[in-house]
Amino acid sequence: LRALLFAGIEATASTLAWACYELGRHPDHQAAIRAEADAVLGADAPADALRPEQMPRTAGFIREVTRLHGIPFLVRRPRHATYVGEQPVPAGALVTLPMGALRRDPARYARPEEFDPLRWSP
Repeated sequence: LRALLFAGIEATASTLAWACYELGRHPDHQAAIRAEADAVLGADAPADALRPEQMPRTAGFIREVTRLHGIPFLVRRPRHATYVGEQPVPAGALVTLPMGALRRDPARYARPEEFDPLRWSP
């Protein structure tokens, strides 16, 4: 249970750290997010006031942070024998999913190495 709780805290802390890093690197996004928050929530809104559907710039920023700086891979063990494409995977085998590579795939994302929160805009 401790490991599970720590893993959840670690992922959240890492995401917050990367968000602060990207805010520091991109003052234009920082200013736009602040203006959006002030417009939607008001300048004196409590920290727990959330309206993500009304804050697309902020939501896009968070999605881009997690795309570029999320967990790099997942490891799983299938309970039953299966296939990945044509490749057989026996039950209980370790399977590593390269999440970081998938999130930087040029077939899925234009300019995949570039930090661009506006890619998530409607």
